[in-house]
Amino acid sequence: LEEALQIQSRAKKNPADLLAEVASQKAAPGRMRMLFLGEILIREGLISWETLMEALNEQKQTGQMLGEILLQKKQLTKKDLYRVLAIQWNKTFVDFKKVQVQPEVLKLIPKRLAYEFQIIPLVAKDPILLVAISNPQDMKMEGEIEKVIGHYQLHTSVGSPDENHDAIRYYYGPE
Repeated sequence: LEEALQIQSRAKKNPADLLAEVASQKAAPGRMRMLFLGEILIREGLISWETLMEALNEQKQTGQMLGEILLQKKQLTKKDLYRVLAIQWNKTFVDFKKVQVQPEVLKLIPKRLAYEFQIIPLVAKDPILLVAISNPQDMKMEGEIEKVIGHYQLHTSVGSPDENHDAIRYYYGPE
């Protein structure tokens, strides 16, 4: 729980302040066991045990993802879901209301790729490029982005899909 709270507290920092933490996080795999989504939701106080049990029963019947069920039942916001998924994936969560993108890093990721992979560069400081993504499990994205960022090492943080898309539209312009 202490480590999950430390990870959550990083969400309140500016991306420039996160670079060292993100680099050390990537360099230290296995820092914590993979937590179940429901376990994190309860620890974060976002749902009750009863709500989790109801959703898990529905998941058994429908095969839907737990997060999708909780979103449909309005037990969870999309932003909270992705904040918790960031904890589960051991990533930093980006709240675009609190983060300012460095305009000069936008040229590192072409507009086409930003829209295709819903990725927005946040800050670059040699040799690290920190980006916000919605799907950290997208291996194709990492390969494609690494081809265009040159000597930078790609480090990812998580943003909700809606906020990532809005930020891409704001910083890159319409598709």
